[in-house]
Amino acid sequence: MDISWIRASGPDFVRLSRQSFEAGGRSCHVLSPVLIQVNGDRATADTGVVIAGRLTVGGVCAFLTAYSRLVERLERRGAPWRISELRCVYQFDYLTPENPDEALDLDPGRLARYQSSYSALSYWVEETRGAANVRDDLPGVDRPETIGDLYHANAAWLAQGR
Repeated sequence: MDISWIRASGPDFVRLSRQSFEAGGRSCHVLSPVLIQVNGDRATADTGVVIAGRLTVGGVCAFLTAYSRLVERLERRGAPWRISELRCVYQFDYLTPENPDEALDLDPGRLARYQSSYSALSYWVEETRGAANVRDDLPGVDRPETIGDLYHANAAWLAQGR
């Protein structure tokens, strides 16, 4: 797993997601149809996703909505297929107050430091996990070369399937 809030193995991702859920963290992932390419025992999957979650920013309840693509590598080892890598391509995101009568007091200087394709998500990560956990190396539409690099690497990996 290599996404905005974590770079970890699958089991660690599941453990940390479970901890977040038990602490009250909730999000909704709306998935579009999946594009799958298969070569022998390897495959890639590319899925559009809208991730929405309720959270608190600066004491105000808000919704974080992120538009992205989930880009996965899958391998068949024996009978089942397993995800061997999951990354995300970030398109754009935004924060809105849950109550329209409330305003989010966001620091424009902080927002300006983040990649624009996932600036709201970065703001929340810094709020909840600290500035050291904010990533600036993830693929996003504001840095198209990072997207090209990811898809080229996946194509080369897929070509090595049997």
